[in-house]
Parts: sequence; C-alpha cells; structure tokens
Amino acid sequence: MPFPDNVQIQGNFGDAECYFPVALDEKLGLYEGIIRGIEKYTKGRGRLLDVGCGRGELVYTAKKMGWEAIGTDISEAFIRYAKERFHIDARAGNLEEMGFPVESFDAVSLVSVLQCSHYPKFLLWEINKIMKKGGVLFVETTNYDGLLYILGDLFYRIMGQNRTTRLSPLSPGYEVYGFSSHSLKEILLRTGFEILDIKTSGSIAGGKGFKAKDMKTAALYLLRYGVLALGIAMRMGQVLNAWAKKA
Repeated sequence: MPFPDNVQIQGNFGDAECYFPVALDEKLGLYEGIIRGIEKYTKGRGRLLDVGCGRGELVYTAKKMGWEAIGTDISEAFIRYAKERFHIDARAGNLEEMGFPVESFDAVSLVSVLQCSHYPKFLLWEINKIMKKGGVLFVETTNYDGLLYILGDLFYRIMGQNRTTRLSPLSPGYEVYGFSSHSLKEILLRTGFEILDIKTSGSIAGGKGFKAKDMKTAALYLLRYGVLALGIAMRMGQVLNAWAKKA
C-alpha cells in the first residue's frame, strides 16, 4: 500500500481550523468524559500521553483535571496550534522519535488515531513499551461493524452497485485500517495489553445547519439519522471505545 511522504502528510493535516470542524467547547466536554473513563481504571492521576493530540484539547483538559499531560502529533501545524492556543507540552513527530523512557506513562490515549496509523501494531507496541505495568490505554476508533456500514453496503448490493461504505470517498481517505470489536480486541492482546472493556457508541449529531437541496437528499439524511439512532440502540454504533491495561 502506498503511504504519503512527510510533505504530503503535512499538507493533508495542515489546517487545524478546517480539519476539526467541531466547536472547541463541545470537544472539551467530550474529552473530560474520556479522562473520567480512564480514571475509572487508574489508581490515581499521573502522567498521561495523548498520541495524535491534534489541536491539544484532550491534553489541555487532562492538565486542568490534575494530570501531567503531554501530546504528540505528526502534524506540525496542529502542534503549533496546540501550543499557541492551549500552552501545553505538545511535540511534533512520530512516537518512536520522541525518545520517551521505558515505562514512563500511567495512561495513554488514542482518539481517532489507530485507524489512521500506517502501522497500527507497531504503534501499539511502542505505546506498550513506554507505559508503566498496569497502565491504562484508551482507544477510540471507527467501528466498521456498525449498523450504518452494514446497511449501507447492503443498499449498494441491492442497487447493483460495486461500492462499499468502508472505503473512500464514503469513509475518510485518511482511515487506512478498519476495526471491529473482535479485531480491535485481537490487536490489543497481541501487543501486550489486557482488555478491560470494549463498548460501541456513536453520535447522531452533524445536522446543525443542514439544508436539503431536494426531497431525495432530505429523505436520505433522515434515513441516515434513523439508522445511526437504531445502531446506537442496538449497540452497533459507528464508534468503538476500548480500555486496556499493560499486562
């Protein structure tokens, strides 16, 4: 599989305002919930690393909640934004380039990162290496066994179209790998983690300011909204959340 070079990567992830359309206040509330979820499994607050920190909201939130928090991201532009906006410890580059000491973090978060990693197994090995024994890892990734994807592919087959919802352009082009709860559990076990919990979740947000151009578009939007809501109710939402600890 051809992967982009660093010039392409910096271009793909070059504008923090455009890449992250969700309002900061909404994201800060989301990340507070993630930190609370991590704290359910940790003995206390310590050192937390957010891999793929983006604009730095999670690191900022963790610091406010009493953690010694650090963020890393491959995007130099995102790291500049994080430092200027939140004044946090944020570092640009790949995780293996950071030189973090072995067993130096109590918790690590991977939010919408694992599916974008070119080498997810290697990334998890690196994370395991720098985590303390018993340290907690939180992973959020796309659930490709979600009801929306299953019914979307079924729809295309019924319509006689050789398409899938699991590839670009229907899924983001920067998502390199797709995970189900089974495959996520397997890769965590193979990289030295013990599963604490895996849950599906999702959102039916994203309709703010939506205006349908015609009746067909409006009907498809309402159908998608209904499928997302049904998927959440059936525990087949489009997001996977996993908590694991270093074995």
